[in-house]
Amino acid sequence: MGGARNDATGQNDIGAEIAAVGFKGFAPKKIDEVLKTEEYNEHFCKLVEWMCNEISALYGLDETVHAPTAPDNVEFFLLELSSVLSELECPVHALTLGPVMERFRSAENRTKLLHFLLDHLKCARLTALERLYNDAAGTQHKSEEVCHLEDTLRALDIGQLPANVTAGKVFADLSSMAEKRMTKCKQKPQPLLTASLTDTQWAKIAALNEKLIQEYGTRIQLLLKRLDVTIQSFTWSDRIVKMQVRECAFS
Repeated sequence: MGGARNDATGQNDIGAEIAAVGFKGFAPKKIDEVLKTEEYNEHFCKLVEWMCNEISALYGLDETVHAPTAPDNVEFFLLELSSVLSELECPVHALTLGPVMERFRSAENRTKLLHFLLDHLKCARLTALERLYNDAAGTQHKSEEVCHLEDTLRALDIGQLPANVTAGKVFADLSSMAEKRMTKCKQKPQPLLTASLTDTQWAKIAALNEKLIQEYGTRIQLLLKRLDVTIQSFTWSDRIVKMQVRECAFS
């Protein structure tokens, strides 16, 4: 998907394609200006942001793109764009290799990029539409708990459950059948815990569980913050770094 096309044909029809998918950031006739301006102009960046973020939302990707609000943010924008292209497994080497600040300067590469994103946008919309049709037809996403329960029923050779069966009856039957199966085991597995817990002990376990959840949540936030700082460090220009070194030398 998104392979190279004839450049002349691509630049002629891409403006119409962009308008057809619903982008209203600029008139289709301005596409030549957007593609051929060497600097990363606002129209180009906004268009890429719009397409990438809709694709990410429809595919359920974590990566998003933010159009630069100042010249110093351009490199960060291009790094985000590169991450999205990596997630989409872009096969066009001109868009994934080489210095990130130079990859999308030429009209040829910008045309390839926009065609690639347009193809994925159309595909993502069709996929999302198919999901909606399936949901409307009654196809529902099964939770992890439901999947585990179905696996247990299959393991015990239990067929379709009656429509009016209660949850208590299901688990009572499962427990009874599991115990019968256990008696047939040559080497019976030992339970991890044999003691009966009091209400006070269960409350302590619940408190410990909550503490662990908070601790791991804090660690995840810390890792995300470190990642954010690492990404931001790529936006520091050589000029700023040299100024900081000079200030340290004279301080």
